[in-house]
Amino acid sequence: KTSVLLNAETDVFPTMSVMDAAFHCRHLGFLSHPALQSVVTRSWFGELKESTSAYTILLALLCPPFLLTIRFHHKTAEERVLEELGDVEPSTEVADSPPKLSFRRRAFAFYSSPFVKFVADCTAHLAFCMLFSVYILGAFEDYF
Repeated sequence: KTSVLLNAETDVFPTMSVMDAAFHCRHLGFLSHPALQSVVTRSWFGELKESTSAYTILLALLCPPFLLTIRFHHKTAEERVLEELGDVEPSTEVADSPPKLSFRRRAFAFYSSPFVKFVADCTAHLAFCMLFSVYILGAFEDYF
């Protein structure tokens, strides 16, 4: 229920959630609370499990078949929020293994995660800087 309360819009600020209002007011004590940090971490990783290492994500970015080795949450974010709101009964079934996701669904969940987008952007920027440096140094080779 914490994530629902933190992401809900307030009557005072109808266009902002409680987290947005705390961020704009720079209320560091509230923003550093462990409950808020767990909500931020969950939204940062999307449907990926938080235990997924950055090396695994980088490997899956470079070689998409490795997406099959990455673990995802059993439920989508929408299903978790609906259960927290009480609109849907929580499933009492205990599954030994998670439901199998298709490769397309895995790829969508993987590439829509903000953390994966960040890692991809950093990797692309690093590759660009390295190639640009090699090109510039190659252009000045005649001067040395």
